[in-house]
Amino acid sequence: QQRLALPGRPRHIALLAGAGTAGAADLDMLFDASVHEWQLLHVAVPMAGARAAEAVAGGIATVADRRPDVIVVARGGGAPGEMAWADTPMVATAITRCPVPVWTAIGHATNRSVADLVANRSCATPSAAASALIAMVDEDTNRRRTAAASTAHATAMAHAAAKARVAWITATLVLVVLVAVLVGGLGR
Repeated sequence: QQRLALPGRPRHIALLAGAGTAGAADLDMLFDASVHEWQLLHVAVPMAGARAAEAVAGGIATVADRRPDVIVVARGGGAPGEMAWADTPMVATAITRCPVPVWTAIGHATNRSVADLVANRSCATPSAAASALIAMVDEDTNRRRTAAASTAHATAMAHAAAKARVAWITATLVLVVLVAVLVGGLGR
């Protein structure tokens, strides 16, 4: 699977999770607590049961048409049978064919599914996925601030150097004029 790149500042996040689940609530809480603005698209899909695989695969395809920066498929832990959808070819195919990066955050930290293996990134928990996205934006913000400060410093140094050159040229001209006046005055 080719790894799709996220923008350095992913802000448009599509969240596929069960309606009213703790995993979805954890994601929302972390995004809300961050200092950044997010565009969150919540898509509630069943994350257990006979129709879960079809719902998750369909949800990925539908959300991809909206072109978010990343799709996070999130489900907190549960019994292995409840998460069998994450090991289906239908979900794996939906992830690998998706033109948008898909991150998985399925189960407990120790769970590993086929969906995790084919995803652009697999996070141990829904909270870990939110934290990773927040950290990406934090890093990008710090990079931009550092670049802006470096540019401002370079501009200030160039301005100071230009002022120093003008002062040196002015002082040199004054000195040349004084010498000319003195030499001219002595020759009379």
